[in-house]
Amino acid sequence: MTVAEVISEKKYGSLARSVNEMIARLVSVPWYSNAGRENPYAEQKIKEFAACFGTRKLDVKWISKEKLGDTAKQLTFEGCELWNVLKDIPDQLKVKIDAQGKGKILEDVVYKMPEAIFHRTFDQAFAIFGDRETVQFLIGHALYISLLYCLYELAEKENPVSFLLDILEAGNIPLGPDGNIFYLV
Repeated sequence: MTVAEVISEKKYGSLARSVNEMIARLVSVPWYSNAGRENPYAEQKIKEFAACFGTRKLDVKWISKEKLGDTAKQLTFEGCELWNVLKDIPDQLKVKIDAQGKGKILEDVVYKMPEAIFHRTFDQAFAIFGDRETVQFLIGHALYISLLYCLYELAEKENPVSFLLDILEAGNIPLGPDGNIFYLV
């Protein structure tokens, strides 16, 4: 299955074309290739992402790729202004998608998109990090961001998750928030 064929254009028409373009963007991400290298571009993108949700008090902290596993285990999201907004967004977007009559294509995206990106994320995570728990976390992380990106693309005109995807395309990892600190790798 090529990326262009992930979602059937015969079945969904021109909407499938834009969905396949999203998936092609996700498949082409150089997952984790600059993990551990600080990047001012990534810091700016996190601030832009947070601003989309009205979060202005967010500090950015870089961690080394060696500390990723331990830091990921410690993320609690408690007291996190950004997480309090983000946690309900997938359900809200699903309601919008269903109301627009796009529920069937969403089902296909949920089923087929993970298959399209899984092997690339696994291969990269394993090659760079090696640790089983870290690799499992990163795959779940990649799938969550990818699905959220697709949900926004189907439901809205503006997609704040594209800022996270910009960071991933730069080879860094927008690990996540803890309190009002957002960790980058």
